[in-house]
Amino acid sequence: MIGDDIDGVVRKLNEGLLQEKYAGREVHLIPIHTPSFVASMVSGYDVAVREFVSYFAKKDTPNGTINLFTGWVNPGDVTALKHLLSEMQIDATVLFETERFDSPLMPDGNHVSQGSTPIADLTGTANALGSIVLNRYEGGQAAKFLEKEYQVPSITVPTPIGIRNTDIFLQNLKNLNGKPIPRSLVRERGLAIDALTDLTHLFFADKKVAIYGNPDLVIGLAEFCLDLEMKPLLLLLGDENPQYKNDPRIKDLQGKVDFDMQVITNADLWELENRIKNEGLELDLILGHSKGRFVSIDYNIPMFRLAFPLTTVLECIAILLSDIQARSGSPNRWQTRSLPIWNTKKRRSGFSMSGKKAYPLRLGQISRDFAQAPGLWRHSAQENVCGADFFRIHAWW
Repeated sequence: MIGDDIDGVVRKLNEGLLQEKYAGREVHLIPIHTPSFVASMVSGYDVAVREFVSYFAKKDTPNGTINLFTGWVNPGDVTALKHLLSEMQIDATVLFETERFDSPLMPDGNHVSQGSTPIADLTGTANALGSIVLNRYEGGQAAKFLEKEYQVPSITVPTPIGIRNTDIFLQNLKNLNGKPIPRSLVRERGLAIDALTDLTHLFFADKKVAIYGNPDLVIGLAEFCLDLEMKPLLLLLGDENPQYKNDPRIKDLQGKVDFDMQVITNADLWELENRIKNEGLELDLILGHSKGRFVSIDYNIPMFRLAFPLTTVLECIAILLSDIQARSGSPNRWQTRSLPIWNTKKRRSGFSMSGKKAYPLRLGQISRDFAQAPGLWRHSAQENVCGADFFRIHAWW
């Protein structure tokens, strides 16, 4: 709220109304100042994490844990990180624990998603062995606060996408905790390298890529693309931050390539479309969140969707259900035809059924429809790019 005394309002609620209305319950209101006219959602997330940690952290006896500031990642990424921690038998406080946000749609009703980072874990951040920051612009301030106020050492590592950066992440875990990297993770690493050896030179080499999104993710993906012999020609960082110009990772990226790598800050998807449409940018692949799908469809460029927001699965399920409900003849016959994800000429009109009427979606029929449908649907390459998105690639290892 612009112009309001947020701190005063929160203080009055904490001291009065909450104690009266919720007597006997532990309720916390935390003022977080993220006005819309300052910076972006990236810096806003960074501030919010710092305020949560600074509000709850309290010095006590050392607890032997590690604070892991993941940054703005999806629940599946948290699952992958927790797998690495589990294999190394490391007790870590994951900030924030969002794995349960990937909740199912159950036959008996929707499951309400809840985060699972308890207050006790936030309080214990001041007593950890150290902090590891995976995205310096999304959680770095909280780690610096703990280091300054409670002498908790912090390490900022490259975003652990790909073999090289994951090696660095695990090595820092080992240095902080003292536990060795187990044979199981060495084997997973070897399997990943074997797969990349089979694919990289034949299929990935020299493919031209554009990447957009939050800065830490874009930089990490660009490093991964270079390891795959691909050419990330265009990096679009979605907000403006004076620190980006001096980010050593960006300078290192541009210094190690023999082609013109453009890094654009405060960029949106207009920048991507303009370069394709008006400046002759030729691409083999687009990497980014789901909001870039229209550029992919309009210019027939393959796209792999990742990061927030990721709505591919919902879109594909909606298309599938619409097609399933377009029945002809008996109830056991199913009409199969090519469908575009979206009517690109009327993007606000809803799902397009190849120019025909879109059938209403009844999500309660998911289980029955999936069970009765003899197969999925076919796609037209010029209309639909969602088929490959059923396969989730974990680029960690």
